[in-house]
Amino acid sequence: MNSSEEASLNVSEMMDRLGYSYEMVKFRQQMAKERPVTWRNNLAETIVVTGGKGEGTALYCESDVDCMYIADDVICADNPDLFIDRENVTLFKTERQETPPGYTLLKMVRFGGKSYEDQIRLSILESNTGTLYLSNQLFTNAIEMTDRPNRFRDGYISEETSGPSTPSSNEYQTFDEVSCFTCSCPDILVNWLSRSRNHAWPSLDTIHEISRLDGHVVPVGFKGSSNSDREWRICYSLAELHLFKTLGDTQLKIYILLKQIAKSVLQPICKEITSYVMKNIVLWVCESRNASVFKNEMLMRILIDALLILKLSISENSLPSYMIPDRNIFAGRLDIYQRNQLTRLIEDLLKDGKNMFLRIGRFREAMLLVSMVPNTFKKYCEKRDKVESLMLMMGRIRAEAFRPGMSVREVNNLSWRNELYCSMWMQINVLIRFDHQALRQAGMTDEEIGDLWAKRLNQFLS
Repeated sequence: MNSSEEASLNVSEMMDRLGYSYEMVKFRQQMAKERPVTWRNNLAETIVVTGGKGEGTALYCESDVDCMYIADDVICADNPDLFIDRENVTLFKTERQETPPGYTLLKMVRFGGKSYEDQIRLSILESNTGTLYLSNQLFTNAIEMTDRPNRFRDGYISEETSGPSTPSSNEYQTFDEVSCFTCSCPDILVNWLSRSRNHAWPSLDTIHEISRLDGHVVPVGFKGSSNSDREWRICYSLAELHLFKTLGDTQLKIYILLKQIAKSVLQPICKEITSYVMKNIVLWVCESRNASVFKNEMLMRILIDALLILKLSISENSLPSYMIPDRNIFAGRLDIYQRNQLTRLIEDLLKDGKNMFLRIGRFREAMLLVSMVPNTFKKYCEKRDKVESLMLMMGRIRAEAFRPGMSVREVNNLSWRNELYCSMWMQINVLIRFDHQALRQAGMTDEEIGDLWAKRLNQFLS
């Protein structure tokens, strides 16, 4: 075994300890799986947890919680006539002839659905020819104004809108919520399904399953476009989620490492090097490599290949979207100064080799603890995974307890009636050594104890 293979196995084992084992990733995916619920204003929507939480690649207290809210009775289509017979559905025609690849205008065909009816009416713009189009910015503003009272009631702070999302936060977490509509653009999906692939990835079964998934439009235009206020971005988030559920241990770890490098090393220079950029890099790497190379002892070699692809993409200012290759993710995003800086940083990382992980705080600390107190660190990590698993299961119970119009307090009160929920809560207290009774006897109020418990838990799972 050479030094690169040995380093790869050491990094893989360290990632298992830090909560990124294949088993933990799959468990997070299971807990975050798509679930239809009734939400906001008693209207039917499907909530899909996306991003690191949906992919299972983010720890419990790591990164934002990203959610798509998909209206069940709004359809945007190249050919809306195919859906004209559906009752109680709002229809838009997608117009892509004069928009950048991966974007579309939404031309109003008819009202019919109840979801977002008021927000849509407030967001209609009339063109010079009298055609009605839906404004992405007006729609996002209308959603934010609608949700603000509920957020205030539940103790969340509304953050400044960012792209298509309407963020909110509490002391410990940021929630990025994107309201979107189902989109039917058959040519985009057909092109993806039928393109030539040299290494049989994704599998034919996966390709068939993705062919049955919907695309969506989200309220954000192409940066710098003259029509940016009316453009909507086409995305295939459900397909991307499904692809990530097919990845193996090594493929997932490459992605997690790339995200950590982006966050710790590249984003301080340029915020445009996002997790979504790294997601596309990994998907291209998976499609362009033989499955036999994705072994843990090859981790460093594949990571270096991925960084070289990223470096070339930045240098050429071109990163094709995996699902819509005509769309350049970097278009209008990176100036020449940022590209030069990022290129130099990646070159430095490549020169560092296995020492590149010393630039990532979480990994640097783990390496130190492994060398100093290996058994203690191992036991702590096992306990951390157990606590996170219990918290995820409790979150699932809360989600299933939710009913239209409930506040967070009401959902929590209903959850406490579940014996399993109470049992898991007590297990967590034992694991993190938190004694509620002793704190009450010391004179602390329930609110103070609750705040202290949340801080202890956040610290334990961070």
